[in-house]
Amino acid sequence: MIQLPRSTWIMGPMTPEAAGEVVQWRYPPPFDFYNLEPAPEVLAELLDGSYHVARDTSGRVAAFYCTGVAARVPDGVYSENYLDVGLGLRPDLTGRRLGGPFLEDVLEVLARSSPIAGFRLTVATRNQRAVRLYQRLGFAIVRTFSAASGSFWVMVLPLSADTPS
Repeated sequence: MIQLPRSTWIMGPMTPEAAGEVVQWRYPPPFDFYNLEPAPEVLAELLDGSYHVARDTSGRVAAFYCTGVAARVPDGVYSENYLDVGLGLRPDLTGRRLGGPFLEDVLEVLARSSPIAGFRLTVATRNQRAVRLYQRLGFAIVRTFSAASGSFWVMVLPLSADTPS
């Protein structure tokens, strides 16, 4: 089993090579709705500066994360108080309890990089595995909405107790 303990991720900006790998990832059902198409517009979005890649200690692309508008689902209602974060693990790494350490590292990097009120994730309601992970890390569901691709929960993690959602 591959293990990536905290702080062994090598983070950096998304590169054309890494983007090419990410669009080839194929998740099995019921997570196949996360599969990306290798279309020029998808590759352009991955390279627009809002995506970052995490490599394992051997240099293989292990995960990615994005921030801002790229982490939002169209048709969602978002206030500007939080930093939106999205993430993905390479399919063979899912279900191995690596998502928590990865997300913790991402949030730590982002919290140090700029002053923010807190973090926001949008997650498909059918992705109960991710919802449980986010709740364990302190995220709370604050809103539900429907989009063309399904139903979603908006989850927030305030960095201070008096931050509105």
